[in-house]
Amino acid sequence: MRKVFEVEVQIERLPLSQAMIEVFNRLERYDCILFTSKHSVSYFLDELYERQITFPKTPRIIVIGLATAEVLYEADVVVHDLPEVATVEAMIQKMGNVAHKNILYPRSNIAPLTPVRMLREGGAHVTTMVLYKTEGVVLSVDVKKDIMNGVYAELYFKSPSGVTTFMKQFSTKERVLVRQITAICIGPTTEAAAKEAGCTNVRRAV
Repeated sequence: MRKVFEVEVQIERLPLSQAMIEVFNRLERYDCILFTSKHSVSYFLDELYERQITFPKTPRIIVIGLATAEVLYEADVVVHDLPEVATVEAMIQKMGNVAHKNILYPRSNIAPLTPVRMLREGGAHVTTMVLYKTEGVVLSVDVKKDIMNGVYAELYFKSPSGVTTFMKQFSTKERVLVRQITAICIGPTTEAAAKEAGCTNVRRAV
């Protein structure tokens, strides 16, 4: 019986630069803070706690994904905008006119910059803050051979970064075969990442 391969990633918090420390000291100057992952929320809250800074009340808190919002709810932080569809496009539409707005975007080192591009095209001033790095768990030679030889019927992706870091471990020629394996994805953003990576049979996890 062919198996399912669950793709894992490694998360590591990064030290802040002096410029980013200054951002934390002036959070009230931002009109919006945008969170697109639960890890960005967790590390942002950790930084606030360690620096004894109260979560700012002025900025609108914009969130993609219920799992991301739940971390904020648990910290008693008000979420102002949570699009029903967890996509960047839905988020931008929900935000409305962003011209001349100062927006802070805490993120990972490999998070897509699509939100930054779209917001800047709308006239916003966007500050990105890299709080953590995401790396793929290195596949052994044997596991890669099994994947290439069809041992796994499905690849199970739990985040867009999982898709990105997994695909990077294969050569251009190998990816042609990998993309043909059914990709099972948690959530619409992961599904979109799999399709963008060229996966030909993508399904949403139930």
